[in-house]
Amino acid sequence: MAITGRSGSGKSTLVSRLFRILPLSCGKISIGDVDISQVDQQVIHDRLNAITQSSFFISEVFLKENLEPSGPHDENDAGPTMPMTEVMREVSVSLQLWTLVEERGGLEKTFSQGSWSSGQLQLLGVARAIVKKRRTQYYPDSTWKILVLDEITSSHDEASARMVRDRIKVEFEDYTILSIVHKFDGVIEDMDKIIIMDSGKVIRRGSPRELLQAM
Repeated sequence: MAITGRSGSGKSTLVSRLFRILPLSCGKISIGDVDISQVDQQVIHDRLNAITQSSFFISEVFLKENLEPSGPHDENDAGPTMPMTEVMREVSVSLQLWTLVEERGGLEKTFSQGSWSSGQLQLLGVARAIVKKRRTQYYPDSTWKILVLDEITSSHDEASARMVRDRIKVEFEDYTILSIVHKFDGVIEDMDKIIIMDSGKVIRRGSPRELLQAM
């Protein structure tokens, strides 16, 4: 589902309340039958998956720690198929990132954010979300299968943005996806529903084709 609206309409506030970064002033948010106000904030962050326009990375640690920041790296805790470093390599290849990773010394090289462009950092953010999904798929009780996106291809050309959207559709095909959008590239093709917000309220909802053609 795409979420759109003019600047200040409440899109980012909605997401911040979903992650309990901001408190609710009234009402409640439930995921399934779980009232998230009764859930520890760290558990919410662990169970939701998100890719933002400007992902946060830590300098002076290995790149692999930035791609799997949820806990200490453990080669033997990847589930039944392959070690996590191999998962990271496979995901990086699928996003056309692996050559860049190798040029910067590989997964076990100290990460320096200044050596990556804004578009490349956005790709690393996508890679991190996919790595998290690959790990949690072996532990179904650890995830709510919800992915939140916030303008994740703003620094990409059309071909690269299409590649990212296609990769997300494949990797997260069984997830509910909430995507904050300011531009509508790919919305009709990729999203089942769209809501339009204004002043913190949903003012319209429906199929992307119907609503966008009416705008």
